Amino acid sequence: MKSMMRVFAIGAALMIGGAARAQGLQTGATDHAPAAVKYAEQMPVDQLPDKVRTTVLREAGTKDVEWVRKEGRTGGKVVYHAQLAGAGKVVTLTIAPSGKILSRSGTGMASRRPHKRVKK
Repeated sequence: MKSMMRVFAIGAALMIGGAARAQGLQTGATDHAPAAVKYAEQMPVDQLPDKVRTTVLREAGTKDVEWVRKEGRTGGKVVYHAQLAGAGKVVTLTIAPSGKILSRSGTGMASRRPHKRVKK
């Protein structure tokens, strides 16, 4: 009887954990999200603040805007994350409400800084 109760308890814990994980995936939450994040919500591009929308569209160019997420952090700070994809490249931007790009990461990304020439 005790072993049956243990099996039931373990099964219930796994089901609850799996449901919580699935809910996190549906809302865009990740296991590696910083503890300072209070909320995150997907947003359509047309509902972004003007400066953020301008930055996203400028950076996208001919790429597709896959998603944009507004993230609220402790202390009332807000940042926006946007994922852009096209021509075999995927770029994720972190953007301040002022429109300034705080970080850029991705696959197949070319550097935007020109190479320094070495004088001989």
